Amino acid sequence: VRNTYSKVVSLTHPYTGDPTEFPTGSNPYPGLSFARSSNSATFLPLNQIVAFDPNYRWPYSIQLNFGVQQQLTNSLALSVTYVGSLNRKNPLYNDINGPQFNITANNTSGASCTDLTKACGYANTSATVNNRRPLNSSFGQSAANPIYSNVFIIRSNQNSNYNGLQVSLEQRITHHVSARGYYTWSKSLQSNALDTTGGLNGTFVDANFPQLEYRQRSDQDRRHMMTMSFVWKPNYFDHFNRFTRLTLNDWTVTGIWTANSGQPFTPTVGTDNYFSGLGNNRPSIVPGKTPHTLPNNSRVAEMAQWFDTSAYCRPGTDAGCPGLGPLGLLGNTRPAQLDVPGYRNVDASLFRSFNIRESLAFQLRGEVSNVFNLVNLGTPSAAFNSATYGQITGSGGGQRVIQIGGRILF
Repeated sequence: VRNTYSKVVSLTHPYTGDPTEFPTGSNPYPGLSFARSSNSATFLPLNQIVAFDPNYRWPYSIQLNFGVQQQLTNSLALSVTYVGSLNRKNPLYNDINGPQFNITANNTSGASCTDLTKACGYANTSATVNNRRPLNSSFGQSAANPIYSNVFIIRSNQNSNYNGLQVSLEQRITHHVSARGYYTWSKSLQSNALDTTGGLNGTFVDANFPQLEYRQRSDQDRRHMMTMSFVWKPNYFDHFNRFTRLTLNDWTVTGIWTANSGQPFTPTVGTDNYFSGLGNNRPSIVPGKTPHTLPNNSRVAEMAQWFDTSAYCRPGTDAGCPGLGPLGLLGNTRPAQLDVPGYRNVDASLFRSFNIRESLAFQLRGEVSNVFNLVNLGTPSAAFNSATYGQITGSGGGQRVIQIGGRILF
């Protein structure tokens, strides 16, 4: 059965629009929705809604770049370029039916009060999330039969900026060597965690306070990125005897070095202490402290404690810990303030082609990944309730790998 109702005026009770469409003011399809297990017909209430903001606008980007190139010598060139990307009106889900925290008129937590705007009558537990949603609690819905869970509105109200200074240096082949180097110093900001899985799903510690997420670093922000590569053909033996020429000439040695600073991460309390149903919440910053990674000189010390864990506290749990929101249970930490360890790696290869006949050759190759067997540290544990809080227990990237092989070229 398909029909269109033009007189529905409210999602809170869609059957009270007009007596010509809903004569009894109740569900007109008591047996429309079918349950496969019993083949019985029951009406399933709307549990989740996704809709577009009527004022939605298409996103757009402004691309900026300005560069300068200079020839330093006959074979050496320098390039400096500014690159900017300004993205406006990016879309994002926002739950306008987010659960409200249960407080009494005396600003204390409790299971009863008279202020219906505070979603009274339900305890502050994660199990009562749907009961504390405004569209449910304000209309007397019970825990066993809430009408709505999330009511997502897709709004085009998010922005992101990228600004980068890109420097490249190129040495064209001279003395059988060519090399290139790239360096980027950049910063990427966004109004919410727009890079999270799903694209539209931002991360809110409280759907009723989206402004707490504004103006944060992008998940993909890396302040420094460097790459250098070279190609070396050591053909210096043309005037030697035939055996030396055949043995040492015509080899090619290549290498690439990569080094990046780490991506941002955010410490969490490890529990849903705000009972928002959205998962881990952020801690607060201890008064007088500044979040920072520790300037350790040894790899062992870095793994034992990557960042200053004493700079954070849990609102509502630790004495004297400041917070935001009802009862001060929301952490005041800004997202993405700290960086995971950076990354560095060197790869190299050695190869030579041997002609078999005019259009057929055999190439002998040797390749080494992570030549110096550098250990790149993984992501530190950021959950307050973890036994390894602040520690790094794993590595990122692989260990040294050596491969020897051949290929036929034709």
